[in-house]
Amino acid sequence: MPLDADRASEAGTPEWWLVRLGTQLTSEAGQLDTLNAYDQGEHPLPIGHSRARAAYQRFQTQSRTNFTGLVVDAVMDRLKVGGFRMDSSEADDMAQMIWQANGMDAGIRLAFRDALVMRRSYVIVGPDEDNESGVLLTTEDPRQVTHSLDPRNRRRVQAALKVWDDDNDGHRHAVLYLPSDVVYFVGTSRAGQSDGGMDEASWNPMQWNVDTNEGTGGIAPNPTAPLIPVVPFINRPEKKRIGFGECEDILSIQDRINQGTLDRLTTGAAQSFRQRWATGVEFKDQDGNATQPFDPGVDLMWHVSDPAAEFGDFEATDIRPLIEGVSTDVEQLASISRTPPYYLLGKMVNISGDALTAADSGATSKAEARQEQFGEALEAVMALGFKLLGKTAPVDAETIWAEAERRNQAASADAAVKKSSVGVPWAQLMEDLGYSPAQIARMEIERAKDQIRAVAEAGLLAAAAAAPPPAETAALETNGNTPKLSDVGNSS
Repeated sequence: MPLDADRASEAGTPEWWLVRLGTQLTSEAGQLDTLNAYDQGEHPLPIGHSRARAAYQRFQTQSRTNFTGLVVDAVMDRLKVGGFRMDSSEADDMAQMIWQANGMDAGIRLAFRDALVMRRSYVIVGPDEDNESGVLLTTEDPRQVTHSLDPRNRRRVQAALKVWDDDNDGHRHAVLYLPSDVVYFVGTSRAGQSDGGMDEASWNPMQWNVDTNEGTGGIAPNPTAPLIPVVPFINRPEKKRIGFGECEDILSIQDRINQGTLDRLTTGAAQSFRQRWATGVEFKDQDGNATQPFDPGVDLMWHVSDPAAEFGDFEATDIRPLIEGVSTDVEQLASISRTPPYYLLGKMVNISGDALTAADSGATSKAEARQEQFGEALEAVMALGFKLLGKTAPVDAETIWAEAERRNQAASADAAVKKSSVGVPWAQLMEDLGYSPAQIARMEIERAKDQIRAVAEAGLLAAAAAAPPPAETAALETNGNTPKLSDVGNSS
């Protein structure tokens, strides 16, 4: 039976949240699709002059150069989670177990890229008996999940919705997460439900039923109550609270680059070669059909019988200004997005370490800002995981990130030696060098083994030095004379 329309208009009811969040998801779907298409290199085709349509059509797809994807890659290269620092080794191990059991070393990169490209992404936390940690973490596409923040506390999610099309039954499904309950819905009709399209009409209460096949009559208790088990990873919230794509402010520059590339290709094909002209020459054959009387070649001579005929050519069009224009646009794109130029231009000739650090400074600062924002979200994920296991995550939990700044190993090792001289603990030095908590734990075990082995070897050497000489050796040293080898054993 379809939902009650009256309850859908009553604020705070599950039906009301379904319509509200579903409409919110629909309103942004087209924009997120556009941002994702740019990241994939599927830019709008640049438009050429209508009188040269055939030539432009031939080069349109070739003119798209995916700089927006490189801008995102430059940030992704610097977002690597090393682990979590809790308040005890037991809590550290629990966080590591949850992380590894869900394959999040690779999985979290999907969430990072979705957030960088499409403003935000999500991780949903739930119980899972089949998972050795007892906790299931799933990364979610922002075109399928949306949320609402508590206006009294902008860091607290007050409701969330996930929507997807099930290829098996052909229906659209939705899961609504509320502080106390998880409510399941299913579309009332197969028609139009599996094509992936959504519009405001999709959220008419008459299009939905409570899915009684899930939970207890379509409702299940929220396992992390009163917290919503959906954590948003919001990119650049300082630009827009709902998130701002890494490339949203450079799309017009990307379009200019594509247009300039198309202009260069078509101009080069049509005008970069010297165009010839002739007068006093008949360009028709004996049947009156137009013809090309000359066959150009480096070893051929053109001859006509009409003494009034003249030949000449036009200057070739210089396409260097077009190339320089595109280069200028690329430099502007790099400047606005704070992407190191060598990512986009591929030029690193005789560059010093200091110059490379300076070129990287903008990208480093940007990556560190993303680490701060995403780190808070990761800590919220771990807090929910601990709650599912009946534990309380420490309030001072911290995400460990690989260093965002690009430095060679020699410089990093030199910095570690200097830090050690002022008393920085060994474990912290290893963390600064980029080793994960699991690697550091293994190294500590190996260090302990090396120390035990060294002590044992030192004891053996000391015991050997203090032991009296063997009887045979003493006999050899009698009276200071060294007997022949044949005398050994006959000294009695």
